[in-house]
Amino acid sequence: MVRHEIISESQKNNISFQLATSEHAFDAVLFHNSYYGTARSPKDWLWEYKTYKPDKSVFVFAKHADKIIATQGMLPISVQCGKETIFCGKSESTLLLSEYRGTLLMQNLYEYAVGYCIEEGMQFIWGFTPAVKAFKKFGFESYKGVQIMVRRGNIWAGIRLKLRNRHPLWRRIASAGKLIVKHYLSRNNVTTNVFHGSSNYELRRGITDETCLKALFGRLKRQNNNLIYIRYDQEYLKWRVRENPSIQYTEYQVYNSNELKAFAIVALVRGILSISDLTSEDEKATALLLQSILNDFNKIAAEYRVLINTQDILNQGVLKQLYKFKFSAGGAWNLVVRDLTKGKNKEIFDVRNWHINGLWTEGYSM
Repeated sequence: MVRHEIISESQKNNISFQLATSEHAFDAVLFHNSYYGTARSPKDWLWEYKTYKPDKSVFVFAKHADKIIATQGMLPISVQCGKETIFCGKSESTLLLSEYRGTLLMQNLYEYAVGYCIEEGMQFIWGFTPAVKAFKKFGFESYKGVQIMVRRGNIWAGIRLKLRNRHPLWRRIASAGKLIVKHYLSRNNVTTNVFHGSSNYELRRGITDETCLKALFGRLKRQNNNLIYIRYDQEYLKWRVRENPSIQYTEYQVYNSNELKAFAIVALVRGILSISDLTSEDEKATALLLQSILNDFNKIAAEYRVLINTQDILNQGVLKQLYKFKFSAGGAWNLVVRDLTKGKNKEIFDVRNWHINGLWTEGYSM
């Protein structure tokens, strides 16, 4: 009913809304590539929206005179929210051509997508964004505290990164010059050994054991009964990490006496090493984890980044270690949340409960 009303309003301006199918992959990717200057393929779109819970994913678009002018996607994600496993949507692919901004078109398209989300049983929608004003218009609550922590890496990798971007040559040279000055003023040594642990700590790389992950989050949940985190089952990890067609990930774990104490998922994208989903219950384990990642990528990473919810009570020890390893605040995002159940899950409106640190932010440039 709501979707039909929205379409009727839009048809006055010869604009139509539609739910995308696999046949629309090429057009959807072409629209985003043309706007952002990227080179994604239809295969990437099909992986994102038609591989994991394909019958539950939502991707809608607006057309004007047979031309796509706006898109909105919702990825189906299962999260642990307090005592329950909740099905929700991760807001993605929000894009409206500039000539249509200042109208209600994007708000109407978002409501069109929300109608499908409700039909599919999503209880809330969430995302990370710097575009707070737009999402408030879409009915979201916004919360500060999501921080991108950054650390400079290898100077030569950094220079190559600066010289390869799409800015004019003079800007690229100036940017590389500033980087050299900052590097030698800070004397930032990537391989400084901060970890001082016992022989019981063991670093591992490779596929993370699902049972150990479940046990780790079970212990963390005792510290916050309202904890919200992604359910890292094999189906999710296979889709999002292990068979990702575009990004190669490495999983890191730290064990103490065969008990998982810390883990992270890392990816090097265009010279930037993103440390995603960093989770730890032990500061010594965090230190060993970070030290190992920095050492592994010290010759090829121009910069290291961690997206982290600084308000999460379980992240305070992790933040402490990030500062010890000379990470600093590089830019702020907001967590945005929209309830679709009229208040069933009150936990989602307290940013301190959200333990979701990264994935979907690899290679992002602030």
